[in-house]
Amino acid sequence: MKLPDSIYRRICGWIDAYFGRLGDRKPNAYVASRQLSCAYARDFNERYPDMPGVWYQSYASLMKHGFSSKLLCIPYWILKALDAENDGLVTEESARWTNFKGTIRNSYLRGISHGDMIDLTREDYRGFDVLEFYIKVVEELKEKGF
Repeated sequence: MKLPDSIYRRICGWIDAYFGRLGDRKPNAYVASRQLSCAYARDFNERYPDMPGVWYQSYASLMKHGFSSKLLCIPYWILKALDAENDGLVTEESARWTNFKGTIRNSYLRGISHGDMIDLTREDYRGFDVLEFYIKVVEELKEKGF
């Protein structure tokens, strides 16, 4: 985001074209990437603090290679160029929130992307069963009384 706005918008236009070919009907990399900035996150966190009485927990995951996700390869490489381990959308550090439960990893080359964590492409992943992961999350919440 340190690029001149005209260049940044042009790059975002290329990203939008790429996601449009993948089926996104209204991609907007410019707005989406601005919402992932440190300044936006800081402002968001100030406006929407954790609420008393609400249980929060977070997880991170890591891609191991940019070609692990055709949907998240571009943001992966941008973050990797900044020397930041990431899930193709956010860094491990950025994923940490109240009651951080850990980083989900597997031993395979692909790793686990942000898209994998939300079952975006409905694929099976070697070394990670997304449905089983969420069943365990729900079981843990039940044990806490939720």
